Amino acid sequence: MKLVYKKFIFVIFLLISSTCAVSAFALSIEILDKYTNVLAGDSVYFKMNVEYPENLEQKDLTLEYKMFDEQGNLIARIDSLRDIEAQLSVFNSMVIPRGSKPGLYTITIEIKDGENSIGKASASFNVVNEEVNWSIVVLGVAFLLSIIYFGFLLRDFWRRLLIGFKVRRIVRGRFEEKKD
Repeated sequence: MKLVYKKFIFVIFLLISSTCAVSAFALSIEILDKYTNVLAGDSVYFKMNVEYPENLEQKDLTLEYKMFDEQGNLIARIDSLRDIEAQLSVFNSMVIPRGSKPGLYTITIEIKDGENSIGKASASFNVVNEEVNWSIVVLGVAFLLSIIYFGFLLRDFWRRLLIGFKVRRIVRGRFEEKKD
């Protein structure tokens, strides 16, 4: 019985020692709610979280931010070097180039330790056309027309007022001539 027990413990020990180490590395990216629909030329803001619990010392990691359009074409790219110990949380932004066509775009973050890729995550957002707010346009036109209308009213008022001053001056001048 003792021999079976020893063999069982040996097999369990052998199984435990032969299993591969599992990495607890986690990477996530989240587009902020306000920036899920953006215009070309604006910035899209996102939050990136990295959890690297098995890393016990500070390590320099390369963060590659890439923006792709619907066809998979690379639109923009940013590389940065960050040091991380166990976790990192970063708010960052990328500018969508002017002239980008409306559609679904993807931001992909890849973290590298030297040349080796540790993790990759991506999130999507929409580039939309600029919408014209017709109520503001109509209010602007109405305001402009009212200024023009009141300008004409004031012009007539000033004209009448100036004519009144001129008539008074002429009448006073003639009245003073008759006194002399």
